[in-house]
Amino acid sequence: MPVALFVGLQDTWSDPTDVHLFKDWIPTLKFYKEYNNQDHYSFTTGKVMPHVTDAITFLKQLGDAPEVETPFSEETPAELRQQDEQKFLSLY
Repeated sequence: MPVALFVGLQDTWSDPTDVHLFKDWIPTLKFYKEYNNQDHYSFTTGKVMPHVTDAITFLKQLGDAPEVETPFSEETPAELRQQDEQKFLSLY
């Protein structure tokens, strides 16, 4: 089974040094990336989540992944916040 590891360099729960050593023990590792300014919680509640785009790209490369629109782009966080505010305000 193909495995992808997404590593937050500021993660204090899953120490990046340990994960870096651990990756050599996974024979089916197909994707490994370290993310600066990401801790353990950034992967679920971060304001900027570049790993989501990487995960979608990884899944598409596997083959049977459904087509999905990538929710993030190369825009700055301020631009993303402005877009989110506009979407939120349009609901009311």
